[in-house]
Amino acid sequence: MWGWVVVSVIAGTCLAVHCLQTWVMEGERQDLYVVARRVADQSEKPLLVVGAPQARGQGFPSYPHGDVTIDIDPRPEDLKTLKVDVEVADSFFVPGQFGAAFMSHVLEHVERPQRALDALMVIADRVFVAYPQSESFWAYCVSDHRWIIDGISPEGRVQCHRNPLYVGG
Repeated sequence: MWGWVVVSVIAGTCLAVHCLQTWVMEGERQDLYVVARRVADQSEKPLLVVGAPQARGQGFPSYPHGDVTIDIDPRPEDLKTLKVDVEVADSFFVPGQFGAAFMSHVLEHVERPQRALDALMVIADRVFVAYPQSESFWAYCVSDHRWIIDGISPEGRVQCHRNPLYVGG
């Protein structure tokens, strides 16, 4: 009897922590998008959004499309998103073409995260990156996260390590 109580309390606590982390992560992502939008507008250049706005499986958009939106895996019904690999985005766009780039929850999926960030730094005046915090449930337990992002230095260097739970190739 007490064993089930302990298991239920632990499971409930884990669920509560997961919900809190999701709520905080969505708020941070929204705030970062607003700043990126403002920077692009002030520069009178377009905003590039990397990562389609549709929150997969959640049924609601987590942020609007940019003036240009790219994703490595856009949904077929999303006609506003171009299929472009962010690691080579600098070969599709002109250097300095965008006032800002907002990349949301893409860096942890790409094969070469530093290359992806470098490409954005060429084509955008400022780059804003949202990613799951390394101590969060989401960082490890999403099976297609190749990387755990520990941070990004002011110089634009990605600090990351392989996700031990990654199940991809």
